[in-house]
Amino acid sequence: MGNRNSKRKSSLHSQVPDCEVSNSNSLFNCKPFLLTLYIFSALIVALDPLVHKHGPFEIEHLWGFYALCGFLACVSLVIGAIFLNSMLLQPEDYYD
Repeated sequence: MGNRNSKRKSSLHSQVPDCEVSNSNSLFNCKPFLLTLYIFSALIVALDPLVHKHGPFEIEHLWGFYALCGFLACVSLVIGAIFLNSMLLQPEDYYD
């Protein structure tokens, strides 16, 4: 496992396991999965103006509002989980 840190790259995708190498822990091929995810996300945001929205507020009719709202919700969940983890984390020898 120490070998993983020595191969670290400077890109954002360096934390995604390299799927060309056979790995028993890898359930799917990661890089094509991420590429597909990026394409579908861009397609959904690009097709957003074609969808008729029935929201009661004017802000809901803005282009990309639901994508931005979902992204901010995910970011707030991650930040909340980090904060909750720091509050609930016990010392390593807590049960000794």
